Amino acid sequence: MPGHVGPCSGFGLTDKDSIADAVTKIDAPPELALVTAGIWHNATRNIFPGKTMRSLYAASMTRAFAINPTGPALIAKHMLPRLPRERRAVFAVLSAGGGSNWRQPAGGWHAYRASKAALDMMVVNFTIEMRRPHPEVIVVALPPAPSAPRFQHPFRAVCQQESCFRPPRQRTISCR
Repeated sequence: MPGHVGPCSGFGLTDKDSIADAVTKIDAPPELALVTAGIWHNATRNIFPGKTMRSLYAASMTRAFAINPTGPALIAKHMLPRLPRERRAVFAVLSAGGGSNWRQPAGGWHAYRASKAALDMMVVNFTIEMRRPHPEVIVVALPPAPSAPRFQHPFRAVCQQESCFRPPRQRTISCR
């Protein structure tokens, strides 16, 4: 399929050279680029989302910022200029759900939320920057579908009710 890379196309999310190399292998301007990479926590690698101020760790914050906003931003840096100028195309990133960044009165999850807020701001910046050279391109942050998967179990004590996992009002960030 022209312009198709597919999942896991042989690049490192934080390796700018491998991203640039992967993008140059795309044979035609893609109509859709979807970045779904992200991290909340990885206990086996001692990466935690920072539930409270007391549980903030520099290594966890560094990794969250490397994966959540920096990786997609590096992909955007190389992919956005390759999108078609004369027709509609979409560059979309999976961001945080409404319950994660915008409507959570309990606070916490500092590393995760701050890194996803940075990703949202990158989307706004890229949208503004793409207006002139690629006026038909849409740059958007999409909220994931709400769920209560197994990877959230270590943190379920924070949510006494299932309300943490109810669908939030849909929120996308796009500035056309």
